[in-house]
Amino acid sequence: MAVGSCQGEMDGGFGEFCVLSKIDSNTYVQTAICLGEPNSWRLEWRITEKDGTYTHFFARNPCDDENADTLDSVDDVILAFKAFYQNRGLPDSLMWKKYVIWGE
Repeated sequence: MAVGSCQGEMDGGFGEFCVLSKIDSNTYVQTAICLGEPNSWRLEWRITEKDGTYTHFFARNPCDDENADTLDSVDDVILAFKAFYQNRGLPDSLMWKKYVIWGE
């Protein structure tokens, strides 16, 4: 799977990323590796309504404080990508933090 190949660094020092989206809806799940010791994963799920409004959610480790927005395990990221692909919605097994967009 493409998520598993996101292990390196792109130009400019940013980690590689992977996106899975629904055609013509601006709804997607995406991840990027956060390079460091140890590496972690940023996982974002964007849900866009028919009227164009949208909400972003970031997954976090259950043991982290509420300000955190990364995961330690690529397996959790793959779980979310599979759920998105199968149109099952945000997996309940992960903690999700709503990201407030200015103007909402």
